[in-house]
Amino acid sequence: MYRHRFRPRFRPSSVVARNVILTMIFVHVTGWMVYQWMPMERESIFELDQFRRTGIGGTYITNNTSSSQLNPQRITNETNSSSALTTMMTTTTSIPVFYNLYVATANESSRVFDLVSDQMIHLRPEHKPVYIQSMGPIQLSIPNTELLGHHSNGTEMVTLRSLWNYCTEHPTEKVVYLHSKGSSRNSPENEDLRKFLTKGALSRECSTLPTTCNVCSSRFSPLPHPHTSGNMWLAKCDYVRLLKDPNIFETLMDTFTSNCTLKGRLGCDGRGRFSAEHWIHSHPTVKPCDLYANPSFTWDYEGVPPNGTFDIDLAQAPRFDILEYINWHKCAGRGVRLEYRIDEYLELYHQEPDESWWGWNFLHTISDNSWLPRNKKAAKRWKTMQLCWRGLIPKVNETTTKEGRV
Repeated sequence: MYRHRFRPRFRPSSVVARNVILTMIFVHVTGWMVYQWMPMERESIFELDQFRRTGIGGTYITNNTSSSQLNPQRITNETNSSSALTTMMTTTTSIPVFYNLYVATANESSRVFDLVSDQMIHLRPEHKPVYIQSMGPIQLSIPNTELLGHHSNGTEMVTLRSLWNYCTEHPTEKVVYLHSKGSSRNSPENEDLRKFLTKGALSRECSTLPTTCNVCSSRFSPLPHPHTSGNMWLAKCDYVRLLKDPNIFETLMDTFTSNCTLKGRLGCDGRGRFSAEHWIHSHPTVKPCDLYANPSFTWDYEGVPPNGTFDIDLAQAPRFDILEYINWHKCAGRGVRLEYRIDEYLELYHQEPDESWWGWNFLHTISDNSWLPRNKKAAKRWKTMQLCWRGLIPKVNETTTKEGRV
């Protein structure tokens, strides 16, 4: 027998009430679903020495950002606990950028700002935060960056030390070093080199460099000393933390090779202000990679592609024969000798390179003069320049071989 279910009779007022209740339920459920669906990013702030790393999702707290400018939907929890720091560092894929900014005069502010903005265009999503150390008499404000400090008489070593300090605390990460090349001397050569180096340091290829590399740049130059002309690169922190403190590196280099005093020779050994370029490649465990396949540019300024434009081709470096890197008009073949490079490693780090070192099959020993020019005048010039080197370890120049010292 079919039985009718009891259906209560609603008066009009009851129908209205029911509809109101159902509408409220629908709104709450829909709002909850939308809230769950939205990709909320949890952020945290930690302070380590002078660093404040913020904005995993792309928002940064800077000296020029008021609270009203921050995204109100994001909740920031400040914590100093080591557990929270560990959790954050193991989940983020960001690569901090350390930027050395120099502005000489107020009249140059606009040009330098445009210069920096042009570099920032190349930032990839993983390049965050951007830390700035400001140098010179003028302090320039750069949006979406964090100012670590301003120094009236600072050098690149200040920024490199910030980067080095960061890596000693975060050995599993990568870092990028950039600077405002051309801010003190506006020239087409500086502009081309800045664009060339920025493109490489901020490239996808460097961000995802293979395990066979620990430093990546547009061009690694093994001569006249291991360096990247213009000094912009990406590096792995587990390598960077092995380097000497940048604050003392210039002094160490001057001590080890201080008998070379003639004008223009500082750049041949990576001393003086050139020690900033030499620093990142100064350790015997360096595994350099570079991106430019054309040997037209190896170091200094000659041969830089116009406007810094080139096709990226990542490879282990040095990628050319040693003769491609020798400039007979500058430094006259300095840095070619295997013994000299190992002497410096021993003096700086008390360590010889292992079998995987790039220099074993690239550099020439003292007894191998096959690379010298047949021109007697040029060969004599090299021998004169050779006297500019002084090693602190006695009797090492004649005994260093790939197999070891005898």
